[in-house]
Amino acid sequence: LHAFAPKKVEYRLGRLGSMCNKIFSGFIYGQVLAAIVAGFNVFLGMTLLRLDYALLIGVIYGVFGLIPFFGCFIG
Repeated sequence: LHAFAPKKVEYRLGRLGSMCNKIFSGFIYGQVLAAIVAGFNVFLGMTLLRLDYALLIGVIYGVFGLIPFFGCFIG
């Protein structure tokens, strides 16, 4: 890009790429944080109810929580 595009175009595309990276990484961070919180809540609830395999089910629920829309239902 530096070799073929004018400086103005290079600058604007660089800003666009930086903005896309910031937005996408924020989205991924938010999804992972929500999955961790959901998995911990399941673990905590199952522990308080003294159910078996609370940690395993909490981890599975958290992992499936990363799948958009239907992940929590599958978990």
